[in-house]
Amino acid sequence: MAKWVRFMLLLVLVLVVAALPKVAERMREDKLNLPEEKWEGILTCAVVPSFPTVNLNGWLNSAFASFEKENDGVLVSLKEMTEAGIRAAADAGTLPDILFFGVTLQDTMESYCLPDSAVPVAKGGYGLLGNVKLLDGIGWSPNLSPQENTNLLAEHKLSVAAPLLLYVSTLEALNRYGDFSAVSVISDQPHAKVWSGFALEDEYAFYVATQREIMRMETLCAAGKGIETVLVPIPWTDQVLMLGIVRQNLTQKGESEGRKSVCERLVEHLCSEEIQSTIGKAALFPVMEGLQIYEPGTQMAQMEDALS
Repeated sequence: MAKWVRFMLLLVLVLVVAALPKVAERMREDKLNLPEEKWEGILTCAVVPSFPTVNLNGWLNSAFASFEKENDGVLVSLKEMTEAGIRAAADAGTLPDILFFGVTLQDTMESYCLPDSAVPVAKGGYGLLGNVKLLDGIGWSPNLSPQENTNLLAEHKLSVAAPLLLYVSTLEALNRYGDFSAVSVISDQPHAKVWSGFALEDEYAFYVATQREIMRMETLCAAGKGIETVLVPIPWTDQVLMLGIVRQNLTQKGESEGRKSVCERLVEHLCSEEIQSTIGKAALFPVMEGLQIYEPGTQMAQMEDALS
């Protein structure tokens, strides 16, 4: 009897050992087939101001609101932070989940972000905004080459304003267009001072404008307060808004992959045609190839074409 019991126990043991690989494999399959864990909470976002915008935070908050409706239990907060503030937050371990920053800050900001998570979500640009009254007086034509344009300005001793603006270089944009060495270029004065000289006093034939000033002049003209202008777009920009998911938060907060998944879904949402189509709220331009959002014939549409 004892031998029979030992034999049965041994048989059971052999069967159990033989079945273990199949059980382990089944457990792995079950784990892979589990639904993704739902993450709920507050995603924190920060904008590092990097180039002129009209209402960037308003556009982002509107996009966040529609994202929250599609992701029950997720809220998205937004604040502005300086570059120095980002460094301090990194040292303190209090960085936001997502950073928005200009491409000129990419090397610095990407040290905090996943290498493959910094993506463009919007862009701006530059253009020569011309005073039509002054330009008509010298026989200027939009068909002039950059060299012909600068030669004409030099011949008639007309000036160009390249104002000092935060975060960007209008002088570099001007030099990307052509050689202005023979032209009087005012490049050491703040925007507020030279804008009135251009818009009110006919001091400058051209003003190197970003999308913010172009939109501003369109608004003034619509109210009967602006001057007649012509735009020569400059097909170059260093105004690109990047988005990066912060690596530190995904490794130090000890949370599940759910948080990362929500961050990635927010990136997809901001880059979708639905949201890119609304970026005119910030007077910026979409990064989605082939998408045109501004009314044809407007100066903003000219800028959009030049940047596409």
